[in-house]
Amino acid sequence: MNLSVKELGEQVEIAVADTGIGIPERARADLFQPFERLESRLKVKAGGTGLGLYLTKKMAVDLLAGQIDWSSKEGVGSTFVLRLARDLRSDSQEPRSDGEY
Repeated sequence: MNLSVKELGEQVEIAVADTGIGIPERARADLFQPFERLESRLKVKAGGTGLGLYLTKKMAVDLLAGQIDWSSKEGVGSTFVLRLARDLRSDSQEPRSDGEY
């Protein structure tokens, strides 16, 4: 797995790439749905609930007004790119006297 973080002007880009099994075409429409697990030989070994990408989208896109892009090639791996505003404070948030928000 490869993780990279870049500052792009007013945004921060976080990219996660793997060299795993990739995502087949037939599974892509449901990728960010809750409780979806790709059918693969790794399913039994990996376990889990199938909530990871769903929760990532909910937090990054719905709560933080960010953006998720992704690409995948079956048998080669996948890359997910998250872009968020560098400053996530809303206009109503003022710093406290100790510098915290």
